[in-house]
Amino acid sequence: MAAHLSDLVKTVRVVNSTAAGTTDINSTGVDMTGFDAVRFVAVFGVVTNGTHKIKAQQSSDDGSSDTYAYLAGSLTDTGVVAADDEDMLITDLIRPRERYVRCVVDRDASNNAEVDAVIAELYRTRDVPVTQDSTVKEVVKTVHNGEGTA
Repeated sequence: MAAHLSDLVKTVRVVNSTAAGTTDINSTGVDMTGFDAVRFVAVFGVVTNGTHKIKAQQSSDDGSSDTYAYLAGSLTDTGVVAADDEDMLITDLIRPRERYVRCVVDRDASNNAEVDAVIAELYRTRDVPVTQDSTVKEVVKTVHNGEGTA
C-alpha cells in the first residue's frame, strides 16, 4: 500500500514570520520521541545584506536544565545573501543524541534578513500514519482522482 508523504512526516512550524533584524532566532524545540530524523527548512524573505545561515542544537530536556548545544556539522555552508531574497536553507539531521532539537537562524550581526518561517519535518518513524502538529490546519490526500473540480 502506497502512503502519502503526509502519513510519514510530521510537520511543525517552529518559527513564525520575523521582521528584518540582526539577532539570531532560536526556534521552538521539537520532541524527537518516536522519530529518528528531522529536517529544518528556513524560508527567508528580503535579505538586505550579509550572509545568513542556519544550524541545529539539541537538549535532553528542552533547555530546562540541559542547555541547548550545537550539533556538529549542522551549519549550512554558503547561507543566503542579498541576491537570495525569498530563498530557503535546509539542515537535515539523522539520529540526534538528545530528545529535543531546535533550529537557530544565524543572522549576520551587521545586516538584516527577514525570516518568513522555519518548518520542522520529523521523519523515520514506525508509528504510521503520523499525527500532524496543531500548526498544520489541514492535510488533503488524494489518489488518482482524475481531472475535474478540485
